[in-house]
Amino acid sequence: MSTQRVTAAAPVAVATAAVPALPAGDVPGGGMTPARAGWWQAWRARFGLAEVCGTIAAVGGFAAGYLIAGSLLAAAGLATICEAVGFYGCVGVKTAVAACRATAHLGGVQRLVAGAWHAITQQLASCAAAEALDTFVVRPGCLAGAAWLARPLPGGVWLGFAVGKAAADVSWYGMEASARRSMARAIPRAQSATPYVLLDLARATECFAELAAALPAVMVHYAVKANPHPRLLACLHAAGCRFEAASWTEVRAAIRAGAKAPEVLFTHPVKLADDIARAHKAGVWRFAVDSDTELHKIARNAPGSAVLLRVDARADGTVGDQGKFGIPPGQAPELARLARSLGLNPYGLAFHVGSQTMDPTAWHEPIRHCAQIMTALAADGITLAMLDVGGGFPVRYDTGPPPLADYAAAISTAAAQLPYPVQLACEPGRAIAAPAGTMIASVIGTAWRHGALRVSLDTGAFHGLIEALESGRELRFPVTIPAARDRPLVPCTLTGPSCDSQDTILDRVWLPTPRTGDRVLIGNTGAYTTCYSGRSAFNGYPAPAIKITRTAARPGRHTSHATTADHHTAELPCRVTIRGRPDHGRLSAGKPLRGLSSEGPCAHEAGRLSYAKQLATP
Repeated sequence: MSTQRVTAAAPVAVATAAVPALPAGDVPGGGMTPARAGWWQAWRARFGLAEVCGTIAAVGGFAAGYLIAGSLLAAAGLATICEAVGFYGCVGVKTAVAACRATAHLGGVQRLVAGAWHAITQQLASCAAAEALDTFVVRPGCLAGAAWLARPLPGGVWLGFAVGKAAADVSWYGMEASARRSMARAIPRAQSATPYVLLDLARATECFAELAAALPAVMVHYAVKANPHPRLLACLHAAGCRFEAASWTEVRAAIRAGAKAPEVLFTHPVKLADDIARAHKAGVWRFAVDSDTELHKIARNAPGSAVLLRVDARADGTVGDQGKFGIPPGQAPELARLARSLGLNPYGLAFHVGSQTMDPTAWHEPIRHCAQIMTALAADGITLAMLDVGGGFPVRYDTGPPPLADYAAAISTAAAQLPYPVQLACEPGRAIAAPAGTMIASVIGTAWRHGALRVSLDTGAFHGLIEALESGRELRFPVTIPAARDRPLVPCTLTGPSCDSQDTILDRVWLPTPRTGDRVLIGNTGAYTTCYSGRSAFNGYPAPAIKITRTAARPGRHTSHATTADHHTAELPCRVTIRGRPDHGRLSAGKPLRGLSSEGPCAHEAGRLSYAKQLATP
């Protein structure tokens, strides 16, 4: 979907001079987009803590060697030894923990061997290759040489030590990176243990960019609850996205990702008092409410804050809403007046039309109610500053949603009827995170039951795919089996690994005959999976891990079939799940479904999900 196509239908309700002032930098387009921090995040996750420990140890070793022995060479040697102890002590612990997690599905000697191999190939081998030259030549020479050259300067020995260490570190990290690349080329990549979610950060960034381009007058706040992975949040922040949180933990995650606390919306209508106080202390100043008790709670724990009144939108998305949140529109003016009497700022209104909403006009009625509330409050001298239209923007499962331009036009048309301009905000979660994730599972058993092949996977409703149950299996996840390209199509029921009769993901889905051991790729699983039921080890089956990639599968680059049984293909098609028997004129083994619209947000074209090589050979 092109940016040009959707921008024309963008909402027109924007902030003007009549709107109460926002904090600095809280205006669409204001402030600078943070620089890309991918390499920094990767280095910090891999070596950050170890570098801190190693540096502290090196300083202590250099001081002891120089002050006691009076020799720069002795000081450099002792500093090198101490730094290695501190650095590798931390690296060893982190590597052991990672190896334990990666081999949690194994046991006994097999787990020990697999864990050792994981530790060697993933961390220790590249470090050892760099350390061999660094310990005996580079680091002592840099430390002693720089300290000796800088002796004439005030504090020159310590200045030289700092310069020498920096030079040695740059050299070491360069050698380590080179050794790691050589290891990756030399060691064949084995298939990783399943289940896990492959999270494509580049794809998430693309989805955010599509939404931001389609809704230029709407402040996009990613709903952290959809997927709070730290690297995903950091990537979105680097792209200019803001955040919406539902707890202090999510507020803190957004801040750690680089977000400014005053830009975070805390929109859970019912919050813990401690969470309110912590968020307020950190700088969060906008909170959602839908009751008088919540107003009193905020007045006690975050005095003077701004509040958004959550209005009941009678949500009707694919993933059911139980009417849990929101006040009837008629009660909103009274709640706003109470907020003002408590010293709070009646700042705006908020609503949510429901997750995976397929009808763009679902925003019309809630915005019309908000217009009426704004008019009523104006008579009391209360002018609002923000209208939060929530999330609900859908992604493609088996049915393509309407074009994103339709959603932009619907919001724009309704917002144009507001009695005065306000800042619009939205809270997409699924539309950004779901297309970025692919669940990689394995078939652990098959059996014919009631005219369909029961295909048991090592992941299921209680291990990451709980939305299958929540939606009554209306979320028809796209599925493909790369190794099964030439097998006959059969009706299948996909179930999870647990001994629970409700653990079913999809029913009546036609797939090339699955076999035990096959890898199964389940698309659009980046949201509400690993952060939801995905942490469960119910029935003793491990929760899916998360693996990160940065290579997005872009629309328009597809192949019609796989070419080899070991999946070494550039890209693989994903068959769309359907209820009835497929029309063989449109769908056949190894060929994607054609002729379906795909212009929903973040959807791939022509009813196909394209997977890069990493998805089939993780």
